[in-house]
Amino acid sequence: RHEFLFPRRENRRFETRVRDPAVFGFDDYLRDRLGSIVTSLVEIDISTWAITTIALAPFLIFLAKVDPVQRQAAHCIMAWSLAGFGVVFTILLEEDTWKLTPQVPEDARQMLRIFANTSQQMLRRNSQYRVNGQDSRASFPGLGDAEILPKQKLIPPPYFQKPGEHGNHIDDNKQVYVSSRACEQSMRFLAFLQAICATALILGLFSLTFTDPAFTALYVLTWAEWPVMGFVIIPQILRRLTIRQSIETKKDLKAIVRVTLEGTDCLIGDILILVRLVGLARRASEGQLSPPHDANKTVTKWGQKFLELPEQKRFDLWSIFSMWDANNSGQVNPRELSQTFVIM
Repeated sequence: RHEFLFPRRENRRFETRVRDPAVFGFDDYLRDRLGSIVTSLVEIDISTWAITTIALAPFLIFLAKVDPVQRQAAHCIMAWSLAGFGVVFTILLEEDTWKLTPQVPEDARQMLRIFANTSQQMLRRNSQYRVNGQDSRASFPGLGDAEILPKQKLIPPPYFQKPGEHGNHIDDNKQVYVSSRACEQSMRFLAFLQAICATALILGLFSLTFTDPAFTALYVLTWAEWPVMGFVIIPQILRRLTIRQSIETKKDLKAIVRVTLEGTDCLIGDILILVRLVGLARRASEGQLSPPHDANKTVTKWGQKFLELPEQKRFDLWSIFSMWDANNSGQVNPRELSQTFVIM
């Protein structure tokens, strides 16, 4: 996330940059990319169909000539071989992601300094400091002499540490186990073959007889691979493939624009909620609500309702408030609210 939002200086002229990290949700970007990857797996292209058909045709012709037990054994071996391939593919993706991931300093105090004030909440607060011309740099008591030392930066990924021995920004697929193109194609074939195996098992329920114990055991064992693949291996691959296809030169410009626009819309929505809450609280304290309400009683009632909300909802509401309470006073005054509109 840090490298994505604040890329290394040598990468800035090659990569698409996020113009305003304060309104850009990296988790929203990953969800967008995950959706695109899942869609690409579901929509099998013609080349995948053709290659799979050519590869499986001799194998299927051979299986048509053997007895049902041997056929089911081959089906079971194929299913678990796919699971094994999925495990290996997951490990390779993890290794490739590590090669393309910036490294942090060994000193944990320097790590804290690197990531300080980079959360979306603090980025918005710092925007208010900049509007006021104030210094937004925070102090980190308890870090010893770490603040005296020069602030370190993220260490370039292992893939980029040795000039001349790695790929350039145009072709970053050298010295990685699986190229980006191979990642996508391998995942498509894996998902397609898994779908074929599952379809064959479902059709077998209507056309096969389960009188032979060996055949039945192999059929059940083949079915056992499906939940392992569908609920353990595939989700792991999707998560790691999403990260692998979202870092360094693989940034998706259209997805960045979409997420930035969504972040701006959410920002406007947060401000509208904040304006309503501030106005409602002011009218309640001045007794202007109709019918008249006791301000203390109203606030206590709202506080109880707030505590009854789900944890995520409480966190969202508190984030809206704390994001614009720049001085941590526990209140959002008109000046802080006006600065929000200046920032926009």
